[in-house]
Amino acid sequence: MDYESVKNVIRTFYHVVAIFSKEFQSGEYSFTESYTLGAIGRHPGVSAVQITEFVDMNKGYLSRIIKKLVSNGLVQRKRYPGRNGSVGLYLTEKGTALYQAMRSKADESIARHIADAPEKDQAEFLRLTELLDENLRVVCPEVHKMAQTDR
Repeated sequence: MDYESVKNVIRTFYHVVAIFSKEFQSGEYSFTESYTLGAIGRHPGVSAVQITEFVDMNKGYLSRIIKKLVSNGLVQRKRYPGRNGSVGLYLTEKGTALYQAMRSKADESIARHIADAPEKDQAEFLRLTELLDENLRVVCPEVHKMAQTDR
């Protein structure tokens, strides 16, 4: 089986992430901090352990990110009732507003990047992206679960 097209898509994806990471940043927050905020926004009550299971991130680094998000009033920790001190992470009102602004900024950025393509090609790109999303749900269900959005 030839996996060259898969490798090309992955390499292209890394370049796209690099470009978008500059655009998606919410000013004072890095791409990783913004991604963490998004993970909490997509999965209210997620634990830090769950985030590290799905993202290749050092636990200490994630802990510092969460501490910053909490101290800036974007995230709050809540104990799970009856679960030995387990803590879930939730967005505050301020965090929800920033998360929604980041989502809008992402939509605008994507629209801007595909705007020069003919409408037919834009539609095909979106169709193929949806198909890839559906396939990733089957091939990589655990990773996809953390990355999926609230549609």
